[in-house]
Amino acid sequence: YKLEGAYFNEKVINGFVKVLEKMKKHSTFYFVMTPYHLSAFHKNNQKYSDYLVKAENKIIEISRKLKIKTLGSFSPVQVGCSDNDFYDFMHPVPSCVDKLFTGLKNE
Repeated sequence: YKLEGAYFNEKVINGFVKVLEKMKKHSTFYFVMTPYHLSAFHKNNQKYSDYLVKAENKIIEISRKLKIKTLGSFSPVQVGCSDNDFYDFMHPVPSCVDKLFTGLKNE
């Protein structure tokens, strides 16, 4: 994982947005963010959690601009997952992932 330097390459982000703008005319897209274990957000992992927060904010910014629905969060608290909902610090169990798609069942 990139934990040094700038958070984003704006040239790459802008290119990604242009591609999505063209493709969304013919397709439906969702941004899906799967949560990381609570330990990823502890103070001793501040550098790591800062990147997760910045990335999530950027995804939300792009989703609003392009009117693309966003599901989930990198934060387990936002999704409703507990410590027991993970295999390890990074991989949620299926029951946690299912929570990301709860809203879609009614669409």
